[in-house]
Amino acid sequence: MKKIFTFLTLALISIGTAWADTETPGKTGTNNAAVIGTSYTIAGTYVAGAGGVQVAPMESQGVKVRLNQNSNKLVISPNPGYEINAFTIYAVTNDNTATNSVTSIKVGETEKLAASIEIPNKKASTAATIALSGIDTQEDITLTFGGGATQGVFDFHFTYTQKEVIIQEITAVSLNGSAISTSDLATLKSTKALTIDGSSLNGLGALDVTLSSGATTVKRTIKGTSAVYTFTINTTDNYTITVNNVAKTYTKTGVVLAYSEDGESAEGAGTQSVTINGITATMVEDKPFQYGMGQVTLGSTEYVPLKLSTGSAVNVTFPTGTVATKVKVYGWSASGNGKLYAMKETSDGEKSVDVSADVYYATNTADDIYPSVYEYDLDNWTSLWFNPGGSPSQPFVVMEFTLAVPITPAKDLTTYVTTTAVDFTGLELKAYVATAASATAVTLAEVTTVPAGTPLVLEGTAGTTYNVPVIATATAPASNLLKAGDGVKEIGGTGKYDYILVDGLFYLADAGVLPAGKAYLHLEADPSASREFLELDFGGDVTAISEMEDVRSKKDDVYYDLQGRRMLYPTKGLYIVNGKKIIIK
Repeated sequence: MKKIFTFLTLALISIGTAWADTETPGKTGTNNAAVIGTSYTIAGTYVAGAGGVQVAPMESQGVKVRLNQNSNKLVISPNPGYEINAFTIYAVTNDNTATNSVTSIKVGETEKLAASIEIPNKKASTAATIALSGIDTQEDITLTFGGGATQGVFDFHFTYTQKEVIIQEITAVSLNGSAISTSDLATLKSTKALTIDGSSLNGLGALDVTLSSGATTVKRTIKGTSAVYTFTINTTDNYTITVNNVAKTYTKTGVVLAYSEDGESAEGAGTQSVTINGITATMVEDKPFQYGMGQVTLGSTEYVPLKLSTGSAVNVTFPTGTVATKVKVYGWSASGNGKLYAMKETSDGEKSVDVSADVYYATNTADDIYPSVYEYDLDNWTSLWFNPGGSPSQPFVVMEFTLAVPITPAKDLTTYVTTTAVDFTGLELKAYVATAASATAVTLAEVTTVPAGTPLVLEGTAGTTYNVPVIATATAPASNLLKAGDGVKEIGGTGKYDYILVDGLFYLADAGVLPAGKAYLHLEADPSASREFLELDFGGDVTAISEMEDVRSKKDDVYYDLQGRRMLYPTKGLYIVNGKKIIIK
């Protein structure tokens, strides 16, 4: 079953941890259009297009700006969800002789400029440096210019912090000043062949409007937390579309595969294989994983996606002993709207999910942070294979897996050692640690979340498989008398107080080797010289002693491996018992 996440009802939510970066140089605008960076927007007719001038220390030819428009003011608006921390602007006039000056810099309503800054002409040897640091603002930054040259060429450099993830949604459509209802809009689209597509309206990108006839210019105006698009059809019908900025965060519930996590690259990033959070992705072809455009915040962690290679399939493997029950894919496309070609457990396997209808929309800027999100149910997949497909799709993906450890106890009571951090909350399979021992019983305490390597007593139904969810981290129990077997170290024997679990009782162990994955009870002193077994105390509910002769007979069977080591809890393999070879399947 597949679930599609849409962005229709969202609330403004602050992210607990922010993500800081820089963007440089300033993005080039087009004539009479907005200049849009990752963190800022300069909108209005005073932006005149590509600069065409580069004077040291400018790093690019910058953006041509009209200095005599908007009351001689240039307004830099932090994009929704971003905070400007500092900026440096290198500037010259677009004139061979005339100069200008910056007479005021306001952050919100607060003046920040102590003295005017002269902007030299483009023939000068050095450009003006206009800089502020430590401003940490989400308010508009307004530069006021003096008289002189009417145009300038600016090279923008911003340091910013992403404070919240913003998406945009169409909230209203009007015709000639009157709101259009959903039904009327459907009729309008039919009669005038009007297509309004907000699906690719990621971030501050352009609205996609398609007309059957008549000329139109779609103009966007930024108004606070909204962008208003206006256009005319056949010179008479004037449309206004309001697009609200809406914060979007995602709850992190699984284990994430990405290129980087909070700025820290995955192991092997930039090579054919990367590993992060115990998950490994490998390109089938000899191509590297690269830094993908966009970011997504899951919980309080910022992830940068893996950039895939067109047509090169990817094999994903999970931590040892785990399976995937779900995957949520956060996806972008580099060039044109794209999609994954296929997703299976293995390239030639029968298990698959249908991804054919799920589109990853093209990014509008190189730093677009608004993914398409799809979730797929997986049937305990032990691996995952997917193909990004061909042109125009070159997806960037962050994949969040819901992983589980399938445990099938052979008996109602058994021991187990975790291979990864897991959560038993809500399961019918209960997990316990040993916290104390008396002369007659060992006290067990129930636990839910435990880290990798934790020895446990499990209580469930023999032969039933339980999917125990994998979690990122867990705190080790404060006290635990259980120890993990490793398949090598000998336990038990003379002078040792090691106990193994046999049919609901902990028995004093003879010398032998306990297989890896099994646990035993280790005591520093003998709690009772008269008893060689301890009952299990589940907080007042003590296991009953029954069929003792049968238990003793089972314990008296001695198993040796082919190296002559006595084996406690023999697993699958060939053993020698009472002088005979026995195969356990």
